Amino acid sequence: MEVVIKVNTEINDREKEDQTTDQFKHLLRLSKRQSSTYAPIVNAVGFLKVSVIAARNLPPMETNGLSDPYVVIDYSKIQQKTTVKRKTLEPEWQEDFILMILDSSEDKFIVTVKDWDR
Repeated sequence: MEVVIKVNTEINDREKEDQTTDQFKHLLRLSKRQSSTYAPIVNAVGFLKVSVIAARNLPPMETNGLSDPYVVIDYSKIQQKTTVKRKTLEPEWQEDFILMILDSSEDKFIVTVKDWDR
């Protein structure tokens, strides 16, 4: 199985504004819940553009020999998902996500391919 993902740090202001607003709101809610002084937001040091391109040779997950794959990106308490591509083992997404880079050595960037029905 192969998943093609492109990561880029060159991001225009419009892309940042469009996609980071929801992340900012989510982090703000988390910081309030954790009674911190907005530490996750204060420590934002930049942005990362993640482009989910495609996957190849996915294992079949359904009885028809196909799958309904989508990609989940987890980074610093934020989760982004691609659209579901129905009945394929060779999905093409071409979807971009902008992530805030937080100043934390504990953050992990995890990419997972899942099947919609499972």
